[in-house]
Amino acid sequence: MTSTSEAHEESAVAGVGLDWLPRLRWGVVAAGLLALFVAQQIGIRVPLALVLGMLALMAATNLAFGSRFLGRATPSRVLFAVLVSDVVLVTVVLHATGAAENPMSAVYMLYVTLAAMLFGPAGTVAIVTLCALGYGSLFLVGAAPHLHHASASFVAHLYGMFGAFVITAALVAFFVQRLSTALRAREAELSSSRAREERARHLATLGTLSAGAAHELGTPLGTIAIVAGELEARALASGDEAMREDAHLIREETRRCRAILDALAERAGRGVGEARERVDVAAFLSALAEGMAPARRARLALDLTAPLFASLPPRALRVATENLVNNAFEAAAEGPITLRLLDEGEALSIVVEDHGPGMDEETLARAKEPFFTRKSAHGGMGLGLFLTESIAAELGGGLDIESELGKGCRVRLRLPKA
Repeated sequence: MTSTSEAHEESAVAGVGLDWLPRLRWGVVAAGLLALFVAQQIGIRVPLALVLGMLALMAATNLAFGSRFLGRATPSRVLFAVLVSDVVLVTVVLHATGAAENPMSAVYMLYVTLAAMLFGPAGTVAIVTLCALGYGSLFLVGAAPHLHHASASFVAHLYGMFGAFVITAALVAFFVQRLSTALRAREAELSSSRAREERARHLATLGTLSAGAAHELGTPLGTIAIVAGELEARALASGDEAMREDAHLIREETRRCRAILDALAERAGRGVGEARERVDVAAFLSALAEGMAPARRARLALDLTAPLFASLPPRALRVATENLVNNAFEAAAEGPITLRLLDEGEALSIVVEDHGPGMDEETLARAKEPFFTRKSAHGGMGLGLFLTESIAAELGGGLDIESELGKGCRVRLRLPKA
């Protein structure tokens, strides 16, 4: 099964890199052609065919960025492969155009900076190491013949440049990587904050709607209850048993409607505000199962760790668990539904698993959005998972969903014990 938090997870920075790196590489190709032109004008001998071939290869790989193959690949892997290939190409060109004496060897720093911005520590270290090896090879393999006959001071100067490059590259990579990591963490924090604000806004809207519904419907429901009571009394006095039963049914259904209205605010997330109590979660879930309709209870398989105590608000816990169990029964018309309790040290998990049709990728990605549902018009409002996640978030936990078409669904409600 595929988790929503892990499915196709791509770095936003890598996505931006895929947009901008091709433009940067076109700039490198243009700069290389300009350097060739200048070298020809001032009489510097350059292996023209080799350099043009390397630049043509870079241009050809750049065109591949628009291919359907790269469009399906993981952005970070594509970027890493491109940077590695560029470092190799640059090293080959430098070997053919003066080796360590070529002032363009400073271009390695560009790839060090890009790696620090685009990748994590492992990818950055790999690119820095490759650049250092490429630069170092300029002194060994294919170096310009006159380099070995240069003055000692000039050779020492070149080696000093190499040492300075290694130190500078390491420092630049370290600080840019730290800055990039901090910016990504900040962006994640802002995204989480926006999600919390959006959830709070939805919950406030639901609370307002429920309060309005209770206020507007309370009076007519009270009137219906009074009239039904009078009809029941008259039927009882006249001996009309059929009318008495109908009047009694109206009263009971009216009472049920009032109870539903009273529970709307709680189901909109307000139950989280109740006081926490020390709850034996295993016994709580067992009692919840016993209170189900016989048909559902027969299908429910319990896997509980008893006893397992936690400090939780009971009504909010009931709402969250019932939402998950009801969703499972609605998704799977037949077959067992598993309700499992896991002890995870400082936290616990309530897992509900069904063997229904499962969710496709789009449904899985949107399952926890408010008012999103694949059910029929009378099958639900699409609030169950949203409210359950809201309760979990307010309590310091979370909600994870794993699903795959044809293989059912596994929902995990994570809650702290204290």
